[in-house]
Amino acid sequence: RPADFDGLQHWLATGLPPKRISEAFANTPEFRDRYGQLNNDGFVRLVYQNVMSRTPDDEGLQYWKSRLNSGFPRGEMMVGFSESPEFKLRRA
Repeated sequence: RPADFDGLQHWLATGLPPKRISEAFANTPEFRDRYGQLNNDGFVRLVYQNVMSRTPDDEGLQYWKSRLNSGFPRGEMMVGFSESPEFKLRRA
């Protein structure tokens, strides 16, 4: 959902890098209430759908699941998707 004004101001004032903010979002009650407790497979599929508006290809799904299973932060993954050439091209 789009950010509400007060929430946006709060997060901007923290000075945290986007990947830390994104990680915090993924751990909020709002996120859990909306999406439930997702395993890494479900999380990767959700990010592909929400950010790229598509299902993941098999190679991408396996790559991101492997990264997450190795401890790569979910927030960093989400920021990477939102800064990817594919997303930027789609948003243009």
